[in-house]
Amino acid sequence: MTSQAQNAVIFDVTDGRIEDLINLDGTRTLYSDVPVDDYIAKGAPGQYLALPLHVAVERAQAAARIRYACGVVEASTPEQYDDALNVLPPCQWSKVFTAAGYRYEVFHISERLEGNIVQWYAKGTDGRCWTLREDGGEAGKIEVIGALDALDDRLAHQADQEGAQGTPEATL
Repeated sequence: MTSQAQNAVIFDVTDGRIEDLINLDGTRTLYSDVPVDDYIAKGAPGQYLALPLHVAVERAQAAARIRYACGVVEASTPEQYDDALNVLPPCQWSKVFTAAGYRYEVFHISERLEGNIVQWYAKGTDGRCWTLREDGGEAGKIEVIGALDALDDRLAHQADQEGAQGTPEATL
């Protein structure tokens, strides 16, 4: 592990997290200061891997997206929306339009849940509120708009079915 060791880490496969860094010569972990092979052997078979940093970061980010159920839109309340809006200065606070032309006011809290994942809030012109976890910044806002587009489609389809069947409005 010569040049690779300079950017290598111990990755916990079961937890999806980086556990420790590997020192420059590739023989010991940086923080716990034990031989790399001993650190890997202390876990269950296959639990710990020595990986290049960029691979471990990609895997950790993918695991965090699963852990936080990113992209899943959940119903919220106007009170929760207002509370979140008044906690810290909002990020990416703007009005957005979905493909169906529905308008939302969206923002995310500046604190990260893990990595670049943040809690987003949306309030529709009808007063209904939603929340979801997604990446922060402009790229995350694009994902949020996509999730709200999908929500609009589901709600429209649900309303069409309920109108045809004469059933009361269901909740998400």
